[in-house]
Amino acid sequence: MRLMTTSSELTNDEFMSLCGVANGLMSRNIPRAHRKRLVQLKLIQDLMGILIPTPEGRIVARAVR
Repeated sequence: MRLMTTSSELTNDEFMSLCGVANGLMSRNIPRAHRKRLVQLKLIQDLMGILIPTPEGRIVARAVR
């Protein structure tokens, strides 16, 4: 069973990118490497180039570091 990803498992920059997506930041501002990793961790979804946070991604983005 996979446990939920925590903010401590992300780099500072990845966490900031996740927070940006959770706050509606446009996808072109997110580095490709961050996008790929956040999608792999199921924290965001890439729907035809539009990034949206998953429910888990919203929880992690609200976590206090």
